[in-house]
Amino acid sequence: RPSGLPRVAKIYLACLGVLTIGVAGRFYLDAPSIHHDWMKFVALATAATLAHTFPVKSPRNSQYHTSVLFLVAAALLLPPELVVLIPLVQTIPEWLKERTPWAIQGFNICNYTLDSLAAWGVSRLVLDHGRFITNSDARFAAAGLAASLAFVAVNHVLVAIILKLGRGHSIRETGLFSTEAISVDGVLAVLGVSLAAFWMWNPWLIFAA
Repeated sequence: RPSGLPRVAKIYLACLGVLTIGVAGRFYLDAPSIHHDWMKFVALATAATLAHTFPVKSPRNSQYHTSVLFLVAAALLLPPELVVLIPLVQTIPEWLKERTPWAIQGFNICNYTLDSLAAWGVSRLVLDHGRFITNSDARFAAAGLAASLAFVAVNHVLVAIILKLGRGHSIRETGLFSTEAISVDGVLAVLGVSLAAFWMWNPWLIFAA
């Protein structure tokens, strides 16, 4: 279906697409060379896809996706070459189910790809260079917290911009920076950290996350 978006919003989407390709393009190309972690990818991609297909809709042109949990976990568990594939996979069933306009579908892919790479990037920064945190468990916790904050921040900023340009909503009207919206996505992101921790240290506890 036509997106119904004004020209300025379409320009924003085009710029977002170029940015996504520029940031993630090398990872897409290198994905076939990855020979490990594919089982993790399949499990996390399947869970993210199921969660993303059934969002909780709000009356303000926004949705709560519990797939955030699995995307943050993937950012902590997978190499970036596999992290960038999950947003491609998870949005397909939603598109088949809802027949969302191509522009919105493209935005969703770009948004979740950039969110996930931001989470992966800051987590690696803490894990690789946070030498001042001598305890490895504490360093992983700090990396997980940083990944959660990065994911939620990038996600809410990108969505707020498209709602402003595409639907004319002010930042306040979107509700994306309200305590409720940030806390919901924040809790889901932190649960993703828990899932990643259980996956590495005691997989039998994954069900708890």
